[in-house]
Amino acid sequence: MTKKLSPYFLSTSDKSSDKLIVVELKGENYDEWSIKMKGALRSKKKTSFIDGTIKRPADDSEYLKDLYMVNAMIVNWIFNTIEPNLGSSITYVEEAKALWDDIEQRFSVENGPKLHRIKGFVASCKQNDNESIAEYYGRLKRLWDELDKYDKNPICSCGACKCGINKQLEAKHDQGKLHDFLLGLGSDYSTVSSNLLLQEPLPSLNKAYSILIQEEGVRGKTNGRVAGARDGENRAEPVGFAAQYNTVPTAITRMEEEKKKKGETARPYCDGCNKFWHTRARCFDIIGYPKG
Repeated sequence: MTKKLSPYFLSTSDKSSDKLIVVELKGENYDEWSIKMKGALRSKKKTSFIDGTIKRPADDSEYLKDLYMVNAMIVNWIFNTIEPNLGSSITYVEEAKALWDDIEQRFSVENGPKLHRIKGFVASCKQNDNESIAEYYGRLKRLWDELDKYDKNPICSCGACKCGINKQLEAKHDQGKLHDFLLGLGSDYSTVSSNLLLQEPLPSLNKAYSILIQEEGVRGKTNGRVAGARDGENRAEPVGFAAQYNTVPTAITRMEEEKKKKGETARPYCDGCNKFWHTRARCFDIIGYPKG
């Protein structure tokens, strides 16, 4: 059986001069600093000294000296990651929790204003002209990650829940991000976005992203001149995700429909691939290509 490590344990490599993280506390970056500092202390199993979960031993306990020693070590580790000019304004204390609480009270901003500000950034995040979908998604994802720090979903912790509420909340959270993503897309993708929103059930965020990346790739290949083509030669015909749904009839299609209404002979037209000279029942894109 593995022996449980004492919370007072310090390895021979632990030194008071150690700088556990490269991020320095400068005041305005408190959130980033506190997250990284907690992670560093967690890796050393020392977060109990800053969150108050470790209790002070009795005055006659053999662990009292160990408590003082570890507290002093953590206090030094914290001060080592504070910008020098700022560190001079922070009172030196011997208890790690007291120091941590003092820093939090001075530099932490209430979650309410942060949530409001970040949600405003998410709502106004739009795909810029000439910006790829990957670049736009990357900007939006950084805002979502920041938002998730302060607006966490409630999680069932009773251990006996059988209704799957955690998965339902995750799915709802994912759908919210899907709407954010589609709302901010450029107008060139409005038809694709509409088709995705018409699906039942809605696609996952990852699935929608994959479809749009494919659509962007198709447009990148078909909207430009074919490699090696000379001036005056035909360009490739654009075929994309939106064409699969035939939601935007072309002028030629409308002309063919008018001919049919008048009883005139019209070329066979397939509404599956938006091409003439065959029907949907004989469209290889739909029924599959024959061997060879």
